Amino acid sequence: MRHDSAVRASWKFLRVVASEQRDVVAVEKGFKFTMPGPVGKEPLTIAGRFDRIERTAEGIRIIDYKSTGPRSQQDG
Repeated sequence: MRHDSAVRASWKFLRVVASEQRDVVAVEKGFKFTMPGPVGKEPLTIAGRFDRIERTAEGIRIIDYKSTGPRSQQDG
């Protein structure tokens, strides 16, 4: 990412963050859970880290910051 692109992205991020009240629940919150594996196989453990969790009027918002542009769930 070129410097000017990084600066524009940073200012855009700051405008969005400042545009509404934020109730931050957690930052860099780890998670881990185990679920049954396929028949005859070991259970699967899923682990990761949420960048940020916020409480909103609609519920909980989980945020995963990226240094690239936003992607949809279909983009993977």
